[in-house]
Parts: sequence; structure tokens; C-alpha cells
Amino acid sequence: MLWKLQRTILFSLDPEWAHFLGAIFLKVRGFFTQGKSRPVRLVGKKKVELAGFTLDSPLGLAAGFDKDGTLVLGLKSLGFGYL
Repeated sequence: MLWKLQRTILFSLDPEWAHFLGAIFLKVRGFFTQGKSRPVRLVGKKKVELAGFTLDSPLGLAAGFDKDGTLVLGLKSLGFGYL
């Protein structure tokens, strides 16, 4: 029920305005959490190793989403293992 209301509100916004609000949310979240999160983990595994790096989570975000690098802490706090 709550998701239907949120979806209706979000989908009625102009895309630029929705992006702006999302960026503000991520900046505020990053400020308060300083990038600390509870990482998403695979069942039975504590860490993930990729190309010699140990990652907290197998979940990653592709290049280009945050091209200015201003949302890194907020995105990390959502549980991404690499950005």
C-alpha cells in the first residue's frame, strides 16, 4: 500500500526533479552514515574476492551513474561493494 503511494508520487515528478531529490537524499544519507552500511552478502560467504580485492558485497554500481563523484558515501551506505 505504501509503495503504491510512493510510486505514484515518484512517477508523477519530472525526471530532472526526481534525480535532484534522489541526489539530495544520497548526499544527506552519506553525511550521516559516513558510508557505513550493512553489506549485502551471498548466503554462506562473508566476503567476496574480485581481481585480488576483497569486497564487502557482490553488489556493484556501473560507471557513469555518479559521474561527478558527489554521491559516493551515500551509495556506499546503501550496501554497494564497489562503485
